[in-house]
Amino acid sequence: MNDTDERMDIDADDVQIDAKRVTVNTGWSVEMARWNTIGTVAGAIVGASSLLVSIVTLVLVFTQ
Repeated sequence: MNDTDERMDIDADDVQIDAKRVTVNTGWSVEMARWNTIGTVAGAIVGASSLLVSIVTLVLVFTQ
């Protein structure tokens, strides 16, 4: 089997694949997935800290 980007439509009721290794190309490299995860975690931390600062600010404003 060659390594090309051919699209093959299979019209069958039962498809069996006998392979030692199957790679599904999602368009994401390992490095892209790593940086996406780091960005998501960093964004969650920044968002949570912003929420905390907003809550503290509102408590200080309304209790004076």
